[in-house]
This record gives sequence, C-alpha cells and structure tokens, in this order.
Amino acid sequence: MTAKPSAIGDLRLATIVVNSTDMDRTAAFWSAALGYTAPDQIGDHDQFAKLTDPAGHIFCLFLPGF
Repeated sequence: MTAKPSAIGDLRLATIVVNSTDMDRTAAFWSAALGYTAPDQIGDHDQFAKLTDPAGHIFCLFLPGF
C-alpha cells in the first residue's frame, strides 16, 4: 500500500553547500546563474559566504572557502 504525500509529510531542501577555493568568483557565478543575492563583500578571513533567494522561497546556498 502506498501512502498519499500528505500522509507522509513534505521533504524540503533547505540549504545546498558548494565547496569553493575562490569564494568571490563562485559567489558571482552562482548569484548570476540563480538570481540570488550575494554578500556585498567577502573578506579574506571569512569562512563562508551565504547566497539567498531574494523572494525567500527557495533554498540558501552556502559557499565554504578552503
């Protein structure tokens, strides 16, 4: 027997993590590709950058720097 989707709940994607060695270039690419809002400035000592959907409807994208 297969349960109806409403009976088993919703699965929602909240965050995607993309590893990056150049957070500035990666943030510029993904913000342009997805239409997301990128931080105004990513400092040399920042450990990650967070890109967000301006409408707030879709997942966030985190870019950890290595």
